[in-house]
Amino acid sequence: MKCDVSFRITDIDYKVLENEAGERQNLEIQISLDVNVKTYNDRVIERTIDAFTSTSRFEFVRENVGAIGYYNEGVDSQTLKERITIDDDLYGIRDIIYVDAKPIITETKIVEDKVVCDGVVSICAVYRAEKEEEELVSYREEIPFKATVSIDGAKIDMIEDAVVNLEYLSFDKASQREMDVKVIVEVSAKLYNKMMFDIVKNVEEVDIEDSIKNMPSLVLYVVQPNDTLWKIAKKYCTSMEDIIKINDLDNPDLIMPGMKLLIPKKGFIK
Repeated sequence: MKCDVSFRITDIDYKVLENEAGERQNLEIQISLDVNVKTYNDRVIERTIDAFTSTSRFEFVRENVGAIGYYNEGVDSQTLKERITIDDDLYGIRDIIYVDAKPIITETKIVEDKVVCDGVVSICAVYRAEKEEEELVSYREEIPFKATVSIDGAKIDMIEDAVVNLEYLSFDKASQREMDVKVIVEVSAKLYNKMMFDIVKNVEEVDIEDSIKNMPSLVLYVVQPNDTLWKIAKKYCTSMEDIIKINDLDNPDLIMPGMKLLIPKKGFIK
């Protein structure tokens, strides 16, 4: 089966611990996660369309129901390079301690054969300022991105599910007030089809007309437009096999309007 796994962090707890030298330099971290797993498989659903016997006819009571089915998916990767200018009139950057990047999708739309996602990468930088106290300063900025995921057959009435992940992050000091950031984000999009199909809620037996019950052993029938052997066999409460046999049909799927067929009463053919 196809398997999709996603998770989100619901809680983080940590403690500062001493190392063997008695210095408080170790962290013990406990993280709680919600994990979501979806599995998909392809299968053929057999549906009863019609039924009859040589002695009975049936009418089906149906109900139309909706469903959502997996269609297809695709991936797009975007590389973002940005020079960030620190808005700090008093102190510049001595050195960069840490940079965190969190990509977020802000808007998603489906166009013909594509899923287009707009988003931002939220950058949080921690640096040591150029002053005597060597104070740690944080700075935030957002970098916009656009990803286009190609999926053949994508249509605007489908349901989309898009997620973005951070694949790569690097940073470097460019000047006293600038830093270069390189980010690679990967956007994956899945599409689902809206489907409607009917299910059989009940089956009711109905009477066969007296004209069919009292029909001769053989009837000459002229094929009408949209006729099939199944429809003809049902009409006369006989079997397709008997019609094929008595008419010596090489290809029972090819019956044409105006063709003349002998229709035997059920049980006549041995």
